[in-house]
Amino acid sequence: MYIIDDKNLDFYYRILHALNGRGVNCIPISDIEVNEKSKPVGTFIANVDQSFDCSKNQEFLTFLKKNKFKKALLLKYSCSNFSYNTHFNGGITIVDIPVEFDDNTNLSLFYLHIFIELILRNEPNYRVLRKKRKNLLI
Repeated sequence: MYIIDDKNLDFYYRILHALNGRGVNCIPISDIEVNEKSKPVGTFIANVDQSFDCSKNQEFLTFLKKNKFKKALLLKYSCSNFSYNTHFNGGITIVDIPVEFDDNTNLSLFYLHIFIELILRNEPNYRVLRKKRKNLLI
């Protein structure tokens, strides 16, 4: 299951649309209820500031543990170069992209889909933006 941070609704809808367009279901973090007996819920997806450092941000690590996420993929906009780094044995992946959040160019869309590919690494997914294609898969 993919859970998207919905504090920034523009980011939430951007990722939601991209994942749904590939036939992948996801939900916002605000819909998750976790208790002590809950099983791990899946992958957390969010965008973070350029200054974010997951190894030093104890509040973020506590949040992941409390909500029982198996993995987290974080997107950083406005970086100087494209790169991605993994932390904690691949549990957290941070992707730096060299475009602005408000940039609506093809390059921005390209980097967004690179991020989606990293999220869906070993999972089959299909482009189903058109209703006819979606009906073929159901």
